[in-house]
Amino acid sequence: IMEEHQRNLRRLESLYDMWPHVANVGRVFLELAPSLKAYHVYISNFKNAQDTLSRLKAEKGKFFQFIQEVNQRHPDTNDLLSLISAPIHHLSKLEPLFETLAEFSRPGSDDQREANNAFAVLSQTNAFMNQSLIVNTADLVNIQRKITGYDGPLNLVVKDRELVMEGAVAKRYIYLF
Repeated sequence: IMEEHQRNLRRLESLYDMWPHVANVGRVFLELAPSLKAYHVYISNFKNAQDTLSRLKAEKGKFFQFIQEVNQRHPDTNDLLSLISAPIHHLSKLEPLFETLAEFSRPGSDDQREANNAFAVLSQTNAFMNQSLIVNTADLVNIQRKITGYDGPLNLVVKDRELVMEGAVAKRYIYLF
């Protein structure tokens, strides 16, 4: 992901050299669009990364001590969870920028069409990422309904709880969290 962003930055910087007439920003992003598949891989492992980070912090072992030390030495930097969330938030911030770029582009121009296309690509990617992040909660609610027959009193939807596996074992159906 970082390599793609560095390449994209160089392309955008070359456009900046044409200031005050900046064009083809949408085109540069559309050339980057195929590499957005890396975000799909990133998001599919994101929950696992969050859970691993939470577990390691809770264990208060060497990793926890290392994180504490880094936070003390660099109090102005973001914590590790914020840093691993950054790529996800980055894309969500780009979406409205391309929408605005399309609005301010000359109507009917290639720049407007490309900005609209870039906006559409970002919209779809962000929708996928958001859906991927909420799927676990929906799974837990469905399991809760299977067990109780309704939404309560058992509450399986708890922060950091994730369904690991489900299946039949010795004539019983089990859920492993």
